Amino acid sequence: MKKLLYLLATASALGGCQKKGIEPSEDTAALHDRFHGQYNLISATADRAVDLNRDGQASTDLAAEIPHLNQPEWLDAGRLLIRIRNTGEKVYEEWWPQPYIARNWQYSSPDSVILNGYLGQVAQRNFTFDKALTSMLVEPGPVAHADGGRFAAPEKVTIEGDGQLRVVTSRLLYIGRSWQLVRITVVYKRFTIIT
Repeated sequence: MKKLLYLLATASALGGCQKKGIEPSEDTAALHDRFHGQYNLISATADRAVDLNRDGQASTDLAAEIPHLNQPEWLDAGRLLIRIRNTGEKVYEEWWPQPYIARNWQYSSPDSVILNGYLGQVAQRNFTFDKALTSMLVEPGPVAHADGGRFAAPEKVTIEGDGQLRVVTSRLLYIGRSWQLVRITVVYKRFTIIT
């Protein structure tokens, strides 16, 4: 009987040690509690001034330049979903408004191409955490190469305090009459754990 109790105590102690041996970056339950949910856009800053809304005044504040960007009730708004499933799968789902370009076929000049507005587009990718839980490592996936780079994967996702994520991405924007690569820094904040 003593031997059985000793074996049970040893197994219990080893099982407890094994749980403590899990890396924080791989503890699915803790990661779910801390990161799973929907994030709203707090700010979006371009690395240079652009005039996307064609009001004649360039700005680095993309929330002022792109309609509805920081209004989560609109489908073309910027937002982020982080899904951490109990299977360990981690999905990064970023909604970003893509320029909708049309052509006036009555004209053959470059001026016949016009910006008709923005459409909300989503790109879904897998990700992992670094060991120190200071950043998310987002896999580019095949969608990053689709449509000439308009669906670019984030270069860097930094975990900040107070449920915020800082995302840096180089995106193609339609500026004036041409596509141009602009480096954009977006800050998202989690507002609900429901996805």
